[in-house]
Amino acid sequence: LFLPPDNSFKKNIMAEKNILSKLTDEQLELFIRTKMEISYKNGETICKQGSFASHIILLKEGRAKIVHESRIRNLLLEIVLPGDFLQLQSLFDESTFRYSAIAIEKVVVWLIDKNIISKLIRENSDFAVEIIKLINLNKLDIIDRFTCLTQKQAHGRMADAMLYLSEKVYKNQIFDLTLSRKDLAEFTAMSTETVVRILTEFKNDGLLKITGKKFDLHSPGLLKRLSEVG
Repeated sequence: LFLPPDNSFKKNIMAEKNILSKLTDEQLELFIRTKMEISYKNGETICKQGSFASHIILLKEGRAKIVHESRIRNLLLEIVLPGDFLQLQSLFDESTFRYSAIAIEKVVVWLIDKNIISKLIRENSDFAVEIIKLINLNKLDIIDRFTCLTQKQAHGRMADAMLYLSEKVYKNQIFDLTLSRKDLAEFTAMSTETVVRILTEFKNDGLLKITGKKFDLHSPGLLKRLSEVG
């Protein structure tokens, strides 16, 4: 017997973006009944670039990194959080995944058949609007990342990275970094050696306090200024 979820369930199931709250009880029941839940350990690949895209992926718990792989250099595009949909661009006209998603801590994901998402979009305009908003935000984020990587010098890119991690990923001025220095290099399009050098400079200049994996953005105002001037 399926009991239709109450409003509190709808609000809690998607704490970050709450897109599923736009579904009717019947549609939410279909979504939950047909999804597949899988857990991944830190470092495990959730989906591989170039593999067949039969499902849309919803990150339910934990954090993961989105990586575009190439023979020259991998590029870390973003960190995804609970409530984020992965591979939305494959929903209608992509047969393969355009990037890889890798867990950076223990994560739980839901796999939803693309046909189910398409059905819900056709039936529910409010849900469709939220999906469109997500795709639009993803495109704006890509523009911001492209601008940062092509127009800012190394120190500006690193300042951007620290602010991004503090404000969007960990949502705190003090956080335990779950990324490696190699990850930071792929996120800023720099070498690992350059990342280590700039972090040391930031630490010596009082912009950051770094103790092992614990980062403290001691001077976020200066970091923002450095990000602005590039």
